[in-house]
Amino acid sequence: MNNHMEAEAAPRDVPSAFKKILRSVSWTAVHSIIYFGVLIPLIMLWYKVMGNHAQYGEWFNNNGIVMIVVNDIIQITLFYGFIRIAKKENLFKRCNFVRIEPTKIYLIIALSLAAAVFTHTLFALPYLKSNFGGYESVMAFLVDTPSGWSFLLFLLIGSFYKEIFFRGLLFNELRRGLYLPVCYLLLCVIYTYYFELMRDVPLMLYAAVGTCLFTTLYLWTRSMYSAVIMQVLSTGGIYVLRHNAMIEQYHNGYHNTLLVFTFSIIIFCLFKLRALCQTPSAYEHEDFKKYAKQ
Repeated sequence: MNNHMEAEAAPRDVPSAFKKILRSVSWTAVHSIIYFGVLIPLIMLWYKVMGNHAQYGEWFNNNGIVMIVVNDIIQITLFYGFIRIAKKENLFKRCNFVRIEPTKIYLIIALSLAAAVFTHTLFALPYLKSNFGGYESVMAFLVDTPSGWSFLLFLLIGSFYKEIFFRGLLFNELRRGLYLPVCYLLLCVIYTYYFELMRDVPLMLYAAVGTCLFTTLYLWTRSMYSAVIMQVLSTGGIYVLRHNAMIEQYHNGYHNTLLVFTFSIIIFCLFKLRALCQTPSAYEHEDFKKYAKQ
C-alpha cells in the first residue's frame, strides 16, 4: 500500500525541465564564483604584492606555477568543505573516485602515452610552430621553465584538482539538467575560457578535444581515476619529451609516421575501452548512479 502511494506521488516530486536547467546553471555559477573568488585575489597577491617585494619578488615572478599549486590546494580544501556543508556529501565520493579494473588501467596508460607523443609531435610541425604560438607559450610556462619539484607538485595536485572541478563538479552539475551534447559543448567553452586558451585556433581545439576525451573516459569508466591517470601521464609525457629534445630532431617523414602510429594507438585504445565498458561486468557504481545519472 505504501509503495503504491509513493509510486503515485513520485511524478509530482520530479522537478520540471526548467527547474532542472535552472538548478544546473545555478550550481555551476556558484562553483565558478568560488573558483574566481580564490584565483583572482591570489594572482593579485602573488604578482602585485609579493612580486614587488624587494628580496623575494623575483622568485614569485618566476614561479607562477607554484601559485597554481597553492590555488589548487586551497580550492580542493574549500570545495571539500563547501560540498560537505551545502550538500552534506563527501566531495571525493561525489566525484566518483572508485576502483578501475586493471585491464582498463593498462589501456588508459597506453592511451595517455600515445596522446602525449601525438600532441608533442603535432605541435612540433613547422607550420603550427611558426604560425600559432599559443601552445608554445603555454608549454613554456607550465612545462619548460618550472623546476622539477614544482612541476611534480603541479602535475600531481593539479591533475586531481582539474578533474574534481571540471568533471566532478561542473560537468556533473550540468548533466543533471541539460542534454549530454550540450554539457560537452558548455564544458569545452568553460575550460578554454577559464584557462584563457582562446588565443589561437589550434590551442583552442586542442583544449576542446582534451576536454571531450577526459570527460568521455570519466563517463565510460564511471571513475574519476581514469581522467586523473590520463592527466598525469599525458602531461608528464609531454614534460619528458620537451626536456629531452625529442621529436624535433626527426625528419618530417618521421613526424608523419609517428603521428599516424600514435593516432592509431589512440583509436585502438578508445575502441577497446568502449567495448570493455559495455560488457555485463561493467556495472555503474552506486555513487555514479546517485550523483551522475545518464
